[in-house]
Amino acid sequence: MGDLTLLGVAVVDVRRSSHVLLAGELDHYSAGPLRAAISSILAGDRRLRRIELDAALLSFCDAAGLDALLGAQRQAAARGVTLRLVRTSAPLRRLLKLTGLTEVLTADGDPDPAPSPFHGPLYGFPPPPATTEAV
Repeated sequence: MGDLTLLGVAVVDVRRSSHVLLAGELDHYSAGPLRAAISSILAGDRRLRRIELDAALLSFCDAAGLDALLGAQRQAAARGVTLRLVRTSAPLRRLLKLTGLTEVLTADGDPDPAPSPFHGPLYGFPPPPATTEAV
């Protein structure tokens, strides 16, 4: 922490859904790009039905970061759009479990139900690190 640009956000739109990759640290100082991305997505295509957040490359998230995720979900719901975490890092999974928010923010309580469109040759992001940390 210390650098104010700790969060990277990439967005890919596919049909009626948007896929958002979060990489780095999500806290009070770095939540702005997430909020801006969600606002921009929601201001766009009115046919949008789903926003999937891939947080497998998120190395840190605190209460303010969690608040930003919940705020994004509320903002999407107000437009009739479902927003869910579809992949999570070990630190975020632990925070979600400790706060009881796993089922609130993830797809059916499973934070890793499907592979991300970001990890692979098309977009060039490395696969998330394999973890053995108990959650």
